[in-house]
Amino acid sequence: MGFSSLKAIAGTRFTRQVIGMEIINHYRTNRVLALAWIMVIFWLSSKSDLPAPSVFPAQDKLAHIIAFAVLGILFGRSFKPGEKSLSFKRILLITMMVTVYGGLDETHQMFVPNRCASIGDLIADTVGGFLGGVVFYYLPMLHIHSPQYYDSG
Repeated sequence: MGFSSLKAIAGTRFTRQVIGMEIINHYRTNRVLALAWIMVIFWLSSKSDLPAPSVFPAQDKLAHIIAFAVLGILFGRSFKPGEKSLSFKRILLITMMVTVYGGLDETHQMFVPNRCASIGDLIADTVGGFLGGVVFYYLPMLHIHSPQYYDSG
């Protein structure tokens, strides 16, 4: 089988489904991934003590920014593709959604032994959500491009 034959097979919709690209690029799949990531964050914030070596002073805030930036990207990918999907308003909506969950997470931590709510953590969550929204907005490879496949279901 020559290279052109492999290229022709790889370009078919069936092969992309087998590989999973259409599944992972489906906005509903990304809603499930966002929910799963929320559950991971909730599980981590339920731990009284997270064993992590202290490498530098603001390490906790950086961890919040990264975790909530990932959530922001997943939120961005979970919107149904459409004309208005890529706007600065979308970045603000993603930031607001992440901030609301960050607030719920901080409230949850008030009830976990040896943990406390922190406005600094909430600010880091918000910054992470905003950065996730910006990364989603400016990296076209993260966008869901094929609404014709998803409108029927």
